[in-house]
Amino acid sequence: MILLINYWILKSILIKECRIRRIFNTIIFIILYYSTLKGRMCSNMKLDRIISTILLIIIIAGAIGVLYIVINPAPGEKFTEFYILGANGKAGNYPSNLTVGQEGELIVGVINREQTITSYNLIIKYNGNILKQENITLKNGEKHEEVFKFIAGPARQHKVDFYLYKLPDTKKIYRHIFLIVNAT
Repeated sequence: MILLINYWILKSILIKECRIRRIFNTIIFIILYYSTLKGRMCSNMKLDRIISTILLIIIIAGAIGVLYIVINPAPGEKFTEFYILGANGKAGNYPSNLTVGQEGELIVGVINREQTITSYNLIIKYNGNILKQENITLKNGEKHEEVFKFIAGPARQHKVDFYLYKLPDTKKIYRHIFLIVNAT
């Protein structure tokens, strides 16, 4: 039993000594590493100044670039919004199911986002027949909305087409929307 206790004591002492040696060796390594690094730092002061100068130049160039972009922003995308709304002014609740002779009502809208004054030709057709044709000129950001009413024809499916031409081109359709109306 005494041998067993002596064995555990001796083993504990050896383990502690190994741990102390590891800690001591680590401390010596850290001291030597930092003293070597300090020596290198003194000899690399010139390199540090060069790198700092280059970084300062890059930061100044970046600030000038950001300032230029803020002062002269790139133009946004050029487009035209063309839409139809239900009679309540919402995108939905369209008069798609009507009885023969019942009146349907829509709102047709155009918003100019072309970043210039733009002229349009709006053509509305009902089953291929022109019901309305109108020229519209809008400034950038200007909106044109108007109420469009139609009467449901005979009992069958009808198509209401909304064509928008960007003038002066009257051959190529710029935007197109259609609505299918079921008349019963």
